[in-house]
Amino acid sequence: MKTILKNIFNASIILIIYLILLAFITSDHKWLMLIMQIFIVVLFIIYKKSKSEKKFFISILTFIVIIAFGMVFEKDISRGGLYLLFLPIIYILTKKSYDKKWLIPIIPIIILFNSFVVFPNYFEWIKSFNSPDSIGTDISKLDLVDENGRKIVLPSEGYLVLDFWTTSCSQCFKKFPILDALSNKYQDDINFYAINVPTKKDKNLEQIVERIEREGYKFNKLYATNQKETQKLLNFNLYPQIFFIQDGKVINTELRLNNSLVYISNLEYEIQRLIK
Repeated sequence: MKTILKNIFNASIILIIYLILLAFITSDHKWLMLIMQIFIVVLFIIYKKSKSEKKFFISILTFIVIIAFGMVFEKDISRGGLYLLFLPIIYILTKKSYDKKWLIPIIPIIILFNSFVVFPNYFEWIKSFNSPDSIGTDISKLDLVDENGRKIVLPSEGYLVLDFWTTSCSQCFKKFPILDALSNKYQDDINFYAINVPTKKDKNLEQIVERIEREGYKFNKLYATNQKETQKLLNFNLYPQIFFIQDGKVINTELRLNNSLVYISNLEYEIQRLIK
C-alpha cells in the first residue's frame, strides 16, 4: 500500500506543486510560470541523484495530460498552453546540461525570458481574441458623474483613454501606476480617465471616491452610475478594461496597461504610433 501511495505521489508531484502555487498566485501567472520552471530544474536534480529520473518523467507526463485535458474541457488555452511547451523544454535542457555544461548558464536566461517576455505577450495575444465587440460605440451615452455626483459628459473630440475598474479588482489597482505615468507623460495629446463601475458591494459613491483618492493619482476620475448599463453599452464584463476613443467613438478595445516587455496590445506603443 505504501508503495502504491508513493508511486501516486511521484506521478503527481508536479501537479500537486502547481495546484498549491495556483492557490496563492491567482492574478499574475508569469510568477507561477517562473516558479514552475525552477521547480522542474530542482526536482530533476533531486530525482537524478536518487536515480529515479524515470519517475520524474512520468510526473511531467501526468501533468501535461491533465493540463491538456483541462484546456480541452474548459475550451481555454490562455494560461495552460505554454506550460505544455515550456516545462518539457526546461526538463530536456536540464537533462542535457549534465553532458553539455554550456547549457547551465543558459537555462536561467531561458526561464526568465519564458516567464517575463514570452508568456505575457502570449497571454495578451490570446486575450485580444476576446476583446469587447464595441468598436464605433458612442461614449456620450455613458451615464457618468464626478466625485460630487454631478453628471459629466466626456469630450467629443480628440483621443481619450478610458480605464474601467471596480473596487474589488486587485489587478485594476496594480495597473493604476502605469495609467498615472502615461497620463503625466502624454497629457498634452490624450485625456486619461479611470472610470469606476459600481458593484453590489459598494455602499455609496463617497466610499468609492475615498478608495481611489487616497492613492494620490493625478489622472481624471469619473464614476459610472450603473454597472449593468455600462457593461451592456460597451459589451464587456472583465476588469480592468481599456477603451481607446477618438472623437467620441470607440476605436480600439484590445489595448492593455502593460510594461515595456509586453509588445502585444500595449497601450503606450499605440499612443506613440498615433501622436508621431
